[in-house]
Parts: sequence; C-alpha cells; structure tokens
Amino acid sequence: MSPAITAPRDCWYAPVSSADVTSALLPLRVAGLPIVLFRADDSTIVASLPAEEGA
Repeated sequence: MSPAITAPRDCWYAPVSSADVTSALLPLRVAGLPIVLFRADDSTIVASLPAEEGA
C-alpha cells in the first residue's frame, strides 16, 4: 500500500485540458479528493464532488 499524499486544498488545480471535458462524466482524483468533471448544456465546465455512499 502506498503512503497517502497530502496536497493543499485551498488552491485551484487544472487536472485536465478543457478540451478533454465533454458531456460525459469524467471521474478524477485531485488533491486526494474524488471529483467528477463534465460539460453542461451551455458548454460550461462543472466540477462536482460525488455523493457519499449512504448519504
């Protein structure tokens, strides 16, 4: 098992190029957090934390 990586959470990260984000859900892990990126109907990019299991 690899050690946990600690990353600052009070800053912005650019995990992928905007050209890589489409209307399909793009699950990523950024700064240790699971996020999902997708492009909305108006072409804006949306980042969302997935709902916790059992919530």
